[in-house]
Order: sequence, then structure tokens, then C-alpha cells
Amino acid sequence: MSMKRVRSRLLGASLVLGAIVAITPFTAQSADFSGQRVELVVASSEGSGTDAFARIFQPFLERHLPGNPTVVVANRPGGSGLVASNWFDRNANDDGTTLIVTGGSLPVTYLFAGDDKVKFDMVAWNPVVVAPFGTCYQAREELGVTGEDPVADVTALREAGDLKFGAKNATSSEVLAFMTFDFLGVDVAPVFGLESGESRQAIQRGELNLNQDSSVKCISEREPLAERGIKVFMTSGLADPDGNIVRDPLFPNMPHPGEVYEALNGAAPSGSQWEAIKYLINAKLINKGMFLPANASEDVRQTYDVAMEAIFADPEFQEMTVEEFAGYAQAFGTDAKKVVRNAVGMPQETKTWLLDWINTNLKAGGA
Repeated sequence: MSMKRVRSRLLGASLVLGAIVAITPFTAQSADFSGQRVELVVASSEGSGTDAFARIFQPFLERHLPGNPTVVVANRPGGSGLVASNWFDRNANDDGTTLIVTGGSLPVTYLFAGDDKVKFDMVAWNPVVVAPFGTCYQAREELGVTGEDPVADVTALREAGDLKFGAKNATSSEVLAFMTFDFLGVDVAPVFGLESGESRQAIQRGELNLNQDSSVKCISEREPLAERGIKVFMTSGLADPDGNIVRDPLFPNMPHPGEVYEALNGAAPSGSQWEAIKYLINAKLINKGMFLPANASEDVRQTYDVAMEAIFADPEFQEMTVEEFAGYAQAFGTDAKKVVRNAVGMPQETKTWLLDWINTNLKAGGA
């Protein structure tokens, strides 16, 4: 693929999500990392997707940060990201030499784990870059789905009965799927204790008849899935930087859940459940993230903003990340701060409603 096409693809996704970022010009002195060691604290184990995300940036931070520091990766797995996050909040240097790299489980864990386990304020952190990732929903075709019309497919699922969907637990990332299905009038029985790979295998064997997966995988494996009788019938949608729900740019012709709801009910979605769903969809925009601590200085923040601008303009980086970012737009600096606030800055009344919904609808179901 030519670099012109690479840049065009990244720009196209940026326009869809409205996330083209103008880096703020320097108004403070640039930080200098000459002779220093910058540590990327990864909130997952070595070999994970979050670890891979950190290691992609590692050599380019060395190349584009002032002074060309040594950048190292330090894995601190555990607690769906809480072990590393609590450590980072207590110990990170404010001079730009300590950053944390997070995965998609942390935003949901942050919302649900409780003050006894969460010892940090994620909204106060300073994001360097946040990376979105879409989710698609799959169903076995014997339920009456065709993958051609989400409204008709959801109607078929409403009538099918005996729907089984796997998840790690009642407050794992699959909670968005459970809440979305319920909002659309689809009655789903949770099967807890399954990691994503186990759920993927279970729907292929027919032990589950619903599943969720990444939008990238749903596209790359659409034909093999169809051969096994599995259809992609809807996506979770994504959000723009202002928090508005939009279509997944990898599925531009597939309506998001709010559009499906309106088509089914003749009215735009509203109410407490829809507000909770919107926050959980916004959390998809920080599937991966890199953050400076809350007390990082202005010159450090601006230095990283400019470094990220240079990294994303680097032809070698563009070529390496075509598949990694799948055409989704990344957000930086001020825009990234807004994205994080829209994702995890959930008002207490919405959070209370959401936890009550989980306790009523999922905890009794086998969590």
C-alpha cells in the first residue's frame, strides 16, 4: 500500500469521527529528555494487545521526543488494569518520564470497581493518545438473522428465545452488549466465566448463539463466519469527540443501536438506560490509551503533543500501524481529554442507575 493511500485511509476515518486534532502551538518551554529513561507502564501482561500498542510507540518516542531518551516498557498486569493504574497514580514522575498504557478493560473497571479498589482519578490524567476500537455483534443464522437488515434481525431475535451470550462477568466489557440487547427488547441469558476467545469458539460450536467481537475481526473473518452459519447483524456504534453516537466507520452502512431503536419504536432513544449506553459506547474510544499523570506540567504535556504529531506524520510509523489502527482515528491532547471525560466522567446518578440495572438483570443471572 502506498503512503499516500495510508494517509488517505487515516484521514478518512478521522473525518468520520471528527477527530482531526490541531496540536496547540508551544507557549511554554519544551521539556528536554536528554540522557533520561522514559518508562511506559503497561497495565497488562507481555504479549497482550495493550503491550503491543506500547511497543509500537516505544522506538518512535525515542526518535521524536526532545533529547532522544531511552524508552522502556514495564508490564504491571492484574485487576483488569487496576494494579498498574493505582501504582501509576501513586508513583509516576511528573516530569514526563513515567506514562501508563491502558487497555479496553480499564474504563469499565474504573466505573464499576468501587472506591475501595480504584485509588485514582482517570479523568484527571493527561492523555497523550487514545485509540478507539469498534465492536460487532454476531448471531447464528438459525435464529432468523440474515446480516442484511439490523432492524429485521433484531426483530427476529426478539421472537427467537433461548438466546445465550458469553461474558467474563456481570461488569466486564460485555455489559454494553447486555444493556443494548435489553434496550432493543432482546431477551438474552448470560453465560459467565468465558474469556473472549472461549466465547468465539463456543458460538462456532453452537453452544452460544450470540457473540461480540472486534469490528476488525468481523470484517476479516466475515466469510469464514458465514460458512459456519454466523452472521454479523449489528455493531455497538462509536462516538465522536463530542460524545455523540455515530456509526462504526468500518461498517458505515450499518445503523448504530440508537438508529435501530428509533426504527423499531418510532421515537428517538432517551432515558436513563440510553444515557448509560452512551457512556459505555464512548468508552470504546479509549480501547487503548497512553497517559501522563495528573500533575504533569504544561511544558511536558505540550512536548508530548508535538512528539505525537511528529510520530503520526512519520512514514515508517504510518506503514507499521495501518493494520493496528484499522483506519480508526486517534485522538490527542485536548481532544483526547474530552474523549476520556465523555467515557468515564459518568454522573453519579447515571452510575447508580447502571449498577442497579446490573444487580437486577445480571447478578441474579449467574454472575
